[in-house]
Amino acid sequence: MTKNIVPQMVYIFINIACLFCLFYYPRTRDEFYYLFDMTIPQRFEECFNSYLHINPRIGQWITNFVSRSMFLKMIYGLVMFNSFFYMLYLLLFRKAPSFKDSGSMKKVLLIVFIFVVLTKFFGEMFFYSPFGGNYTFIMPFYLWYIYGMTEYFVYGNDVFKGRKSILFLLFVFLLGVFTGMGNEHIPPVLISFTFLGFLYKVVKDKKWPPLAITIYYISIIVGYMLLYFAPANAERYSKLESGSSVFHLMEYVKQFKAVLMMYRYYLPELSVAVLVCIFFFLFYKKLKITIHEKIRLIVLFTMGLVTLPIVAYSPMIGLRLIFFTNTLWILCICSLLFSLLERFKNKKTENLLSSFSSLYLVIFFAVGCFICYNAYKNSESVFQEITLKSKKSDKVVLEQGFDYFSDTFNYFNMNRRFLLENGSDYIDNDPLKDTRQEMIVKMKFHLKELSKKDEK
Repeated sequence: MTKNIVPQMVYIFINIACLFCLFYYPRTRDEFYYLFDMTIPQRFEECFNSYLHINPRIGQWITNFVSRSMFLKMIYGLVMFNSFFYMLYLLLFRKAPSFKDSGSMKKVLLIVFIFVVLTKFFGEMFFYSPFGGNYTFIMPFYLWYIYGMTEYFVYGNDVFKGRKSILFLLFVFLLGVFTGMGNEHIPPVLISFTFLGFLYKVVKDKKWPPLAITIYYISIIVGYMLLYFAPANAERYSKLESGSSVFHLMEYVKQFKAVLMMYRYYLPELSVAVLVCIFFFLFYKKLKITIHEKIRLIVLFTMGLVTLPIVAYSPMIGLRLIFFTNTLWILCICSLLFSLLERFKNKKTENLLSSFSSLYLVIFFAVGCFICYNAYKNSESVFQEITLKSKKSDKVVLEQGFDYFSDTFNYFNMNRRFLLENGSDYIDNDPLKDTRQEMIVKMKFHLKELSKKDEK
């Protein structure tokens, strides 16, 4: 009996570890903006101002709310984590995972294991609230949209079948608008591929998709238009040297090369895994995959691939921008892996893989807890020193600045797997030159000068 509940216990431990990391995650980069408390009306005003002038993405509104409340941040982070892997499982197996079923939970843990190993920079996407809000939070909505559309266009299964009430259709419309306002890079891919599905149904099958599917598609276009033409985007693009409507081929080629280089330097394991899976998919004929599953795999892989040239058009390149592509490619990898396990049906291999992945995850998240706690202690000591010295003078010189990375866990780049950055450059040695973080801290504590002692 005890053996049967091991996967459930490991999954519970991971959730507890996530809560611990969320609680002790140090204040990093843009999170310094949330040093200032706001009333509920002020937070709504901040969201409105964000849409007009700063960041119009729907995830930014959520981030503004949860980042000023540790309780909300922890609940939000836990829901985001579980929703994300719930959707990965749903897309892989076309059914929801069951917590009561040990076999189902073993598969969930294996998915988490593969994701953690191949993405590497786990912490910044799930614990750092600005990235979590703008990218990870919206991913379950993207994945649900993909699930609903692939179920209909690939398998002929309408997930909305029989639901035609006005209230339900309104809910579908609002869900689509919400999803379309996620970020600028992904909805164009979703819209384009869905259009191909509609075209196929109309031209070949002489059939128009159901009303709910149609509304879902139209609403995501509406949401994307609300995002793309938001005043904040127009204002942001106007500040760029080239402007939003000007395309420079050489600059674009340079950006696209930078996107590809991220896979070479930061995600080599994922790159190799993708190439191996392409080889298996094309040349290994004994895989137990139906024609519908092959079509869906091709669609998922191609959607991830097509996203990359869109990302390259962005004026800023970062790992967070390829999170959608990485997620879809990992889905393809998991799909082929589970197909291989199904093909050979070797209990010893499955148990060994399950035990290894569970042990790895326990160690990984336990180490993450220590890394986050160590960084938190450093962060708190710096803020305590600022608090004490600011009471005596409006010119503060710190003994030492932020330093989140721990030498103890520097192996396998573990610090970076959880923390976005070290934070050592947040406070500089020059009292007259301010970083963004320094400016915010000075406003918070009413300081004229802030610096740290020169370590030389």
